[in-house]
Amino acid sequence: MHSKGNEENAFDRFDFQPNGADSIHLNFGYTRSWFQQPNSFDQQAVNQDQRAQVSTYNVAPSWTHLFNSTTLLTVGAFARRDSFNYYPSANPILQDLPETASQLRTLTNAGFRADVSYVKGINNIKLGGTFSNTPS
Repeated sequence: MHSKGNEENAFDRFDFQPNGADSIHLNFGYTRSWFQQPNSFDQQAVNQDQRAQVSTYNVAPSWTHLFNSTTLLTVGAFARRDSFNYYPSANPILQDLPETASQLRTLTNAGFRADVSYVKGINNIKLGGTFSNTPS
């Protein structure tokens, strides 16, 4: 009872190669889901209508540079934001049993990464690092 929902997703990647040594990429993603909170028989009897929505976007540009046939540099950045909304019924005093709740939460994460790869014969070396920040 009272347990419908839906989900939508979109993702795309754009690639651009200005010359033989450089490539630029842009990844983009968005998702959204909406759903009703399932009711017990008592909650259904008073038309409780609590629901939630979750949405997320993600953007990640990157650049690669080929120095020669053995060495590759990759530099990228990323940003992601998640949002969760919880909605009470239209009349929470009369419809929400045994309690009511309303909430909005978000989480943002952003950063960048870089690495250098070297391949020569059977030897492979990859050095790099990532910096990430999740503001409060």
